Amino acid sequence: MWTVLLGWSNGANDAANSMGAAVGAGALTLRQAVLAGAVAEVTGASLLGVHVSKTISKGVIRTDDYAANPSVFSFAMVAVLVGAAVTTIAATYFKLPISATHGIVGGLIGVGALAHGWGSLGGPAIAKTVASWVISPVLGGAVAFALFLLVHRLVFRAGDPLRNSRRMQPLFTALTAFIVALFLMLKGPEQVRFWKEGTFTAPLLVSLGLGGLGAGATLLFSRAAGHGGGGGDAEDPLLAKSLPPGGYGAVLGGGGGGGGAGRTRTKSACSAAS
Repeated sequence: MWTVLLGWSNGANDAANSMGAAVGAGALTLRQAVLAGAVAEVTGASLLGVHVSKTISKGVIRTDDYAANPSVFSFAMVAVLVGAAVTTIAATYFKLPISATHGIVGGLIGVGALAHGWGSLGGPAIAKTVASWVISPVLGGAVAFALFLLVHRLVFRAGDPLRNSRRMQPLFTALTAFIVALFLMLKGPEQVRFWKEGTFTAPLLVSLGLGGLGAGATLLFSRAAGHGGGGGDAEDPLLAKSLPPGGYGAVLGGGGGGGGAGRTRTKSACSAAS
């Protein structure tokens, strides 16, 4: 029961984080996001759930300390589950940042210290976990900044944003497919590890191949849809309606970086006025 409660609260919170941008951008409807999020959450828990559980629990408390009294250990784990579930639900309701992983680790520290004292806790494991909470956001922010800068330079400030985005889409699809495939092969279930342990040539080549397939599929889909890598902003009803006079480049970078559609519209207006 408590495991289901934690899974529901964490899954709902994660799905909102994962799908919020896609729903806000209009790429997915709310129903599509809920269905896709449910499939992704169940798949992720099935394939990587054990690995994640071992990672966040290993070394925080020593299970050997509870061998003589397993009922205490069972009660402690229930307390951790309930605590993490309640804090996740409360934080989600009040729109506060939350991580169920933080809740689990904090709960393990609390019950471990209460049951066997602070000396029973694994200091190195806790320090490593806490350090990852700081290092991971910093690295994530740096990568996100680099990607945003790349998109800003090559898409928004290099002429026609819609045409540029279609040209760049295969690259970003290949990059995403490569990262996801490499992560699943290196951190996923042992059943997918068909190569010799300690070597990375096979997973790297397979991930590169899947990235190439993703890029090729994107190109084929684009051509089948009649885009062919072209098409300006004025051809998209939503963009044509909301495109600012100076183009996207003028909005983000100021001055003369405007998009092609913006310049075309301004030129047309000047011709009509004359």
